Amino acid sequence: MTDLAAFDVGCGGRDPPGRRKVDVVNRAGLAGETAADVEQSVSFFEHYGRLLDRVRMSRFKAIPGTPFHDRYVRNPERFSELEDFAWNFKFARASYRYGPAHARAYRRAKARLLALVYEINRRPLRAGAEIFDGLM
Repeated sequence: MTDLAAFDVGCGGRDPPGRRKVDVVNRAGLAGETAADVEQSVSFFEHYGRLLDRVRMSRFKAIPGTPFHDRYVRNPERFSELEDFAWNFKFARASYRYGPAHARAYRRAKARLLALVYEINRRPLRAGAEIFDGLM
């Protein structure tokens, strides 16, 4: 059973009483991410968005010294969709172009995701959650 399924079972499909502020961070553009992966995020936010106070979106960054860096160094062929890839150790990141992000299905899924995030983030914060706004 997934964590989300367990959450649904535990709450009986209802909002849990005494909800606390929930902040979600979503990394977009992870190497290997497909339109179907983005649609899974869309599905999550459609289903659980009512429970979220804020969603933070950030673009995936390839950073030296991270697990991604290690995987890329060991097997760069695994990430063939990363075009013009070059490590820049001076600025602690890599520059690249992610080819699949230009596909129509990917762009549409991303637009749906961003619209949902906007919808969640434009709601007023519940009482008690305001003090946490902007902390991430």
